Amino acid sequence: MAAAAATLVPALGALLMYAAWVQSTPQTLHEIWEIYAILLAGLSLGGVAAVWARHRFVPLICKDA
Repeated sequence: MAAAAATLVPALGALLMYAAWVQSTPQTLHEIWEIYAILLAGLSLGGVAAVWARHRFVPLICKDA
């Protein structure tokens, strides 16, 4: 479950960032480097969220020792 979240959350973050960016600037022509930059920012923020969630909710020490 945690591995699935680690792959889906960054991708979802990239899509959400891209959708928000396109809606905030609907009339401008977007160049390819702008699209890559916003997707990279979304992947980075989603990755940070996934890493934080994994370290927060997956214990490193077994409770049933």
